[in-house]
Amino acid sequence: MCDHRKTTTILRDAVQQETKDVRGIFLDTCTETKGISVDSKRFTEKFNPMNLRYLKIYDSLCPENCKVYLPDGLEFPFENIRYLHWENIELKELPSDFNPKNLIDLRLPYNRKIERVWGAVK
Repeated sequence: MCDHRKTTTILRDAVQQETKDVRGIFLDTCTETKGISVDSKRFTEKFNPMNLRYLKIYDSLCPENCKVYLPDGLEFPFENIRYLHWENIELKELPSDFNPKNLIDLRLPYNRKIERVWGAVK
């Protein structure tokens, strides 16, 4: 899914379509002035996280302004994710249950809050 309007609409829970087979989300937030709030529970209901392989959340015009908020934290499984790129993520660390066994590329640029990626050997 590359169309930011469709992706943000789905993330905001305004679309009633089948999205369980989505393997990649590339969300460019450059046109979002207020930011996007993502509810982890609704995200996992809309997308099957077990199918998700690629997730890129970015702002193509000004990476420091990428605004995607996670009010309940990052609470969805990423065990099959291969590529994770998230600009300016609002977390101090990735969740303790984050399992990067299939992760090939992790990029968290412009993240002023992140203190550590994870606390144990993964």
